[in-house]
Amino acid sequence: MTRVLRGKTYVDILYDRRKFGDLEWVTRDWTCAKYRFSKERSPKQIQDEVFGSPRVQHVIKEICDERKMSQEEVTKAAGKILEEMSHNLQLSAIRLFGFLLAKFKKQVYTSIYVNLDGIEQLRDCSVEYPVLLLPTHRSYVDFLLISYVCYHFNLPIPAIAAGLDFLGLKALNLLLRNSGAFFIRRSFGGDKLYWAVFTEYVQNQLSGGEAPLEFFVEGTRSRTAKSLNPKLGLLQTTLELFFTGQVSDITVVPISITYDRTLEEMLYAYELLGVPKPKESTTGLIKARSILRDNFGSIFMHIGDPVSVREFCGKQIDRSLHNLQPRFKFALTPVEQQVTMDLSVHIIRTHQRNLVLSHFPLVCLVMGDHLREERCGATVENVIARVAWLEELVNQTGACITSPDGVTRWDQVQQQICIHSNLFTVTSDMKVELTHSESESTHPSDTFHSLKLSTKVIEKALPYLAIYHYGNQVLQVLVHYAMVALIIVTTNTSCLSLESLFSRYQVLQKIFQREFVFENKKSLEGMLSALEVFQNQEILCHEESRIFLDKTPDSLRWKLNLLASVLSPFLEGYKIACQHLLSSKLVSNPETLSETVKQCQVAVEGALLQGEIRDYRSLSLDILNNCVHNLVKLGAVTKEPRNGQTLVVPNGHQLDIILQDINSFVQDPLKRWPYYSGTLVSSAVFRPKL
Repeated sequence: MTRVLRGKTYVDILYDRRKFGDLEWVTRDWTCAKYRFSKERSPKQIQDEVFGSPRVQHVIKEICDERKMSQEEVTKAAGKILEEMSHNLQLSAIRLFGFLLAKFKKQVYTSIYVNLDGIEQLRDCSVEYPVLLLPTHRSYVDFLLISYVCYHFNLPIPAIAAGLDFLGLKALNLLLRNSGAFFIRRSFGGDKLYWAVFTEYVQNQLSGGEAPLEFFVEGTRSRTAKSLNPKLGLLQTTLELFFTGQVSDITVVPISITYDRTLEEMLYAYELLGVPKPKESTTGLIKARSILRDNFGSIFMHIGDPVSVREFCGKQIDRSLHNLQPRFKFALTPVEQQVTMDLSVHIIRTHQRNLVLSHFPLVCLVMGDHLREERCGATVENVIARVAWLEELVNQTGACITSPDGVTRWDQVQQQICIHSNLFTVTSDMKVELTHSESESTHPSDTFHSLKLSTKVIEKALPYLAIYHYGNQVLQVLVHYAMVALIIVTTNTSCLSLESLFSRYQVLQKIFQREFVFENKKSLEGMLSALEVFQNQEILCHEESRIFLDKTPDSLRWKLNLLASVLSPFLEGYKIACQHLLSSKLVSNPETLSETVKQCQVAVEGALLQGEIRDYRSLSLDILNNCVHNLVKLGAVTKEPRNGQTLVVPNGHQLDIILQDINSFVQDPLKRWPYYSGTLVSSAVFRPKL
């Protein structure tokens, strides 16, 4: 079964699995094209080469000299690291995992769509150069989905960088290792021996070409479904091969994976409220088998156009700089560091442009705005009108909303609400409302006693944070439109110059630089593209570098109000966090960063209970953590070592300036963008036909 979206053909790889036997599929003759310079080594041969490499042996000798340890002792430690880390990729394990995954996916998902042109491009580039597969990371399902797809289409099976915590999956960790997973610590900054073994192992695999290398440029799963700011460690390690001339090029393949419904949706909601993430264990996996009773809709995987590292770098990189030193003593130059960052941001923005989304994230943006105004329910007409307009905007960004031919938008929205019946329901009088039901907790009730929030607030906030998760999927591609809309609706004049607009736009970008991934070199381009779309839709009048706000038709102002409102949970959370940091108690008695974030969350709870703010999404620890980290970056908060701890100390003057900026964008949900005559615009004046 196929679908055509954006002129590209997507094939459902579960369609054949439902018609034909899985055992016959996994035991078929399986071959794939190989990298032209593949050394075709076994996992054991790779380990031996890594262990005997000049880099590892040099560091072993250095540690012996520095710590006065015997070579045998350090060599044994290096061997343990390598043994713990290494994969043991075997086709037999891939076949077994493929069989198990086929059964699981058919039970849980309706379909898994993959774009065929991406498959063919990946097949071609796998032969020419070493390949990095860089998928998005929103669910545990991402982990082996790429391998499943590669096996289905006879593509090289990747070696996958996995966190060391997966070793807690007893019995299953062996199957993961034999399926190509290699396990690395989350952090190992000061461990020279671990760095040497890790670097050599990753580079040896990539240059040897036995398998593509798969890892997540964001570093970890995104609990919020937004793209995270990139983690550069693994990417820098792989690009070192190119910078030092050990390979002529590396091909990077961005892969965007989206889910109609995320397996961990409620787990993420709990985590964002402060409930600790359960440790990965086989017992926990068995307990989670109840998900097999639910319908999680479809998965869309878009394999993006391959990116040549050589072409991306252009003439910026002079590889001859490293010719006069041993390659294992390599250190990135400032230019190479910047290129690595630029490439990582380019990959993440490509992820976003290639997203294939259902209508549900749009419904969540609309309902998030509606719930913030504390209304009982939104009429179907208004929901569909707003979803239709947001879909039009999304299509301007390169991302795509799935819209099958011959199916009305309401039918598609209704289907998604059915999949997410735990969050929304449609009443008999055709209103979309929050589902009022007990959330199925995977946590014991006594877990909440260790939290700083009240149980009542946690229970009320859970569905809001699940809605936040889905809305963020589309917000990340609409953020430029939302920022421009927010500036417009918080401006008190009838005319705004482009220069003033861009100045305010840059302030917002500075506030949200930890929240969204921006291409700083394209800030003006992003703002102007949003203005152009608004002008084409006659929402704004733009003439001679000026924007005339009083010329916006009354019937269209709800559009800018809706877009501006999607940033409110972030701004309100930031506002309360800054106010808390300015309190005299914290100035005189500073705390650790993690404790400060938790105290900011308590302050947000207090603001909600007192009616100062209305949006329970502002309780998200991710929002508050991003706020505090950004304040550190902006110099409004400093880190100071005291008594063996690192404490955060507010800089009152700078913090007050940032709080003023935030306050200038905070909206009262009951006071929407007004007419210039002084009366308020209703957001429900436009009621189109379904």
